[in-house]
Amino acid sequence: MKWLKRFESRHPLLNMHTYCKTFNSESAGCENKNALVTSEKGKVVFYRLKEENKKLRELWKQKYLDKEYMDERFKWINQALENAENFVNKIKNLLVEKLANEGLYELYKEYVDIFLRIFQGYNLSQPEVPAVCEEELKNLISKKSDKLIEIFSVITTSSKMSFLKQEELDWLKLLLEIKEYGLMPEIMDKINLHSGKYGWISTQENLPFLDARHFVSLAKENKEDKETIRKNIDKIKNNPEQIKNKRKDILNKLKDKKIEQHSKTLRKAGHLRLLLRLAWTKTSYFSRNLFTEIGNRIGLTYEETRYCFPEEIKDALTSKKILDKNDLNERMEKYLMLLNEGNFEFYTGKRAEEIKNREIIKEEIKTSEVKGSCANPGFVRGRVKIIHSHVDDQIEEVKKMQQGEILVAGQTKPQLIVACRKASAIVTDEGGITCHAAIVSREFGIPCIVGTSIATKVFKDGDIIEVDAAKGIARKIR
Repeated sequence: MKWLKRFESRHPLLNMHTYCKTFNSESAGCENKNALVTSEKGKVVFYRLKEENKKLRELWKQKYLDKEYMDERFKWINQALENAENFVNKIKNLLVEKLANEGLYELYKEYVDIFLRIFQGYNLSQPEVPAVCEEELKNLISKKSDKLIEIFSVITTSSKMSFLKQEELDWLKLLLEIKEYGLMPEIMDKINLHSGKYGWISTQENLPFLDARHFVSLAKENKEDKETIRKNIDKIKNNPEQIKNKRKDILNKLKDKKIEQHSKTLRKAGHLRLLLRLAWTKTSYFSRNLFTEIGNRIGLTYEETRYCFPEEIKDALTSKKILDKNDLNERMEKYLMLLNEGNFEFYTGKRAEEIKNREIIKEEIKTSEVKGSCANPGFVRGRVKIIHSHVDDQIEEVKKMQQGEILVAGQTKPQLIVACRKASAIVTDEGGITCHAAIVSREFGIPCIVGTSIATKVFKDGDIIEVDAAKGIARKIR
């Protein structure tokens, strides 16, 4: 098959249209001119050409190893993050219903522009982009030491406290108070504040906001004693300094400027990827009132507005052009989006199905073993829990997951952080050294293999597998 599947998830049409536009942009190094998106009831599968994927590695061969160039890219991403945060601060308390149609469209346009920049920056950490830097770093380490995997894992792990770890730390502190004093009114006030600060983390892909009831439920389900919680708090607090000291010791022993430079580049890329993912989620959540108001003005639901193209929203708001609801319903049911040598094509219904059947050839998988890249070393045997990122019952599946099971997923995202905390190991279809699964596995100190392509198809719930992360292999035992 000429197409390479890069990810599957749940996204409205607007997100995928904006994402495809980044492929015609050189601002973040995504100069590919071809992409394919299939969507059925919101479940999206994104493909790029295999040949162009190979070229992407070559394209970044020198760029990712160039410190000055990468510093400029990181500066550009930080500006995109700042723009997104400023937009959220502006819109979350804005009375959008008081805006004229033209002002509402300008706000919508700003939202689309922010997402374009977020996706452009996000592309910088796709597996093929940092691959050459990763390989170069491993080669340099191998010449200095026989502890390649251990060293690589330590020096590419950011010592910065991530937003997700900060949420976990704040929650454990609050949980300790709940264990001490129970759910008294003052504690409930703190739970509401925690929910207000962090509840949006889970809201990507139409998942619900984590309200106070969610955290009350977590507290009631928690069986840990106070001493264990205190130890976990100390562990999270001390972890950044421990990582920093370990990295410093290793780099002092290796005494290699290139190793230091490349590891710093990969650390920054991974950290910024996570911040971009969170900015993406936060901006979407706090823009719901914007899309709801647009829908009210033009006779659409919140979800229907997210299946409109930007020019359609503009015409509907400024020229009072009525949108065809049947057309929108057809899109929401099924569509195919094609970037063909830079030219955008869009199909729905039977035509979309015909092109999908022509372009995508299903490949039969017969194996009990998968191979990928080691994101964090370690060896674990355990029971599989599969959680797909595109299904509606993600939260229920996370609740069903037992402590110590091996999480197998297409990819992990912030909304799966609870599952990651329960996992004894993580295996994903997608991702590279800078992906979310790689970052959290190193933070939690659990084995992780990413980029297997087929783990969710080879394994099923309840399978007993062994994960040899250092070798990048997971295999079924029974």
